[in-house]
Amino acid sequence: MAAAVTYVLMNGGVAGSLSSGMHHASYSSGTGYCTFNGCVAAIQRALDMGAKRVLLLDFDAHSGGGSMDIINRLYKKEVVHVDVTVSPFDWWKSNGEHKIYRADEDNYVATIRKALNHARACGPFDCIVYNAGMDPFEDCGIGGMRGITREVLEERERLVAQWCIDTKTPALFTLAGGYTGHNLDLEGVARLHLPTIREFQRIIVS
Repeated sequence: MAAAVTYVLMNGGVAGSLSSGMHHASYSSGTGYCTFNGCVAAIQRALDMGAKRVLLLDFDAHSGGGSMDIINRLYKKEVVHVDVTVSPFDWWKSNGEHKIYRADEDNYVATIRKALNHARACGPFDCIVYNAGMDPFEDCGIGGMRGITREVLEERERLVAQWCIDTKTPALFTLAGGYTGHNLDLEGVARLHLPTIREFQRIIVS
């Protein structure tokens, strides 16, 4: 992720990390299978390169409580954390500009739009780190919610990419959550991630 954010800040546009954002690791310990926090590592790299304002956008099924913990401890106005979750795991309360939204199947896309509007109001940003979790998908056994279909997640990715285009914000995405299980095989998980890559390609050619 550090290499991806380096590319974005040097060249503009978009870059991707084919890894998890590891957003549960907190200031003092690993949590939720995350030994360190890749999202915050990318943010720190951006700040080290001269970025003054960075947005962490986290749409994984689970709240990035570890990211919030570190951001609250280490950063003041340099970082804004906007998170949409469908799970109580690793939940932290909103704090100032940092917003944690809880969504359900009836208002998921509306909540995504609300979160993006809040992020726009907090900008501009030198770059965005986007944790593009696919585990809200209804057939995902860890975090999935009925009614959040492939089509819903494709719309989510379209909205995020369009936000980056409209605000002219260089973007780094990481693939984040998405888990195999009884109703979802490895190929199915991979297909969930394809819209992220496809939509973010539009930033390159916009």
